[in-house]
Amino acid sequence: MKRLAVSLCIVSIAMMPIAGCDSGTSSIELSERTVSVAEFRTYAQKVGTVFADTSWDQLGQVAIEEISIPAFSGGDSIWGALGCDDRGHIWFGVSGNSARLFEWIPDSKTMLDHGDVNAALKTAGLLRQGERQGKIHSHIQQADDGYLYFTSMDETSESWRTDTPPKWGSHLWRVRPETGRWEHVLSAPEGLIALHAMGRWVYALGYWNHVMYQYDTVSKHVRSRVVGSSCGHVSRNFIVDLRGHAYVPRIEPRDGGANQDCLAQELQASLVEFDTRLEEVAATPLEGYLMAKPSGNHGIISYSFLADGTAMFVTHGGQLYHLIPAGRGPAMLLPQTQLHPDENAYTASLFSVDGERFLAGVGNSKAGMQWIRYDRRSGKSSASALDLPAHKALLMYGSMARDLQGDFYVGGRIQDHFGYMRPILFRLSLQGGEEG
Repeated sequence: MKRLAVSLCIVSIAMMPIAGCDSGTSSIELSERTVSVAEFRTYAQKVGTVFADTSWDQLGQVAIEEISIPAFSGGDSIWGALGCDDRGHIWFGVSGNSARLFEWIPDSKTMLDHGDVNAALKTAGLLRQGERQGKIHSHIQQADDGYLYFTSMDETSESWRTDTPPKWGSHLWRVRPETGRWEHVLSAPEGLIALHAMGRWVYALGYWNHVMYQYDTVSKHVRSRVVGSSCGHVSRNFIVDLRGHAYVPRIEPRDGGANQDCLAQELQASLVEFDTRLEEVAATPLEGYLMAKPSGNHGIISYSFLADGTAMFVTHGGQLYHLIPAGRGPAMLLPQTQLHPDENAYTASLFSVDGERFLAGVGNSKAGMQWIRYDRRSGKSSASALDLPAHKALLMYGSMARDLQGDFYVGGRIQDHFGYMRPILFRLSLQGGEEG
């Protein structure tokens, strides 16, 4: 199989100027000279993925390998907390009594343990008596300043019915990939469940009511904005384009009523676009978004960027959307088909394989965990069973994370023979076939 990693910063004329790919450069000190990290980052690195040539037939032949994760106290799952750095190393967070951060180096098959959240809080002098930070839930993504960003969070005593946030709130962190040293960026009372970094901008989304935080890696300034969400709805992901515009779902009563008696309310969903000043640009209706009860609806569950600067994403009900940012004015949002060929599969994993034509991901369907492939040119999709070991209560998440060989990474949890949950990490590789 021939694999070609795409290193480009190409966007279509209808989207945005190429200069946007290098806006907001930052610099670091290396060998007593100052260099700009952003100047050397490709488009694929900025969006946090790798593109590789493939064919439809080749995309249907996938091998899956489990990567062993070091055991630690209470470790139970990878809740979509995956990402890759510019070197193609895979970073992931495992939830537990105190969530831990790991780095997988594919070339040497080396696993590095970078410690846990509470230890990092203690080192920073920020650990409070009795504090819990059991989850790293967010995507892990590198910004133009060279740091990897992610969030940790608590869930103690939270309640959407009373708008009660997690007792210990959340923290935004960054690490330098070369050292793995943690640096604390900010604390928030909300549960910061999602993160997206793009260029100089880092955004995090918290609950309840979809509160969005923005961190400017150049000025170090922090802003926040309430986007709005009703009835306990929390989207697991959101999108940030090359200009730093953020796109977040908003759920609200159609009649503008208060957030009460949710079962009796008629709700509406929209995707709200914000510019880098956190000013609202537009709100576009999200058709097919509210296919599950708000509190059980995970919103945008997976996403991936194409090589032209546009993005594809999938919602809880399996609906595929195409987000097309504009050079000026609001973005276009185009509903596509269901990603799975037969049903509304929960597909919490999405990859733009070649950056243009083919999408793939792992979905949880009635038939179990399946590898789903989709041809954007023809609209054809297919799903096939993954060759997994015997399992119970298997969950799998993760988008965008690929190594320099083009292999895909997903994580989740599995129930062992004794009834205990443990985290899992899988590498999926395309096998054989002719290009075309």
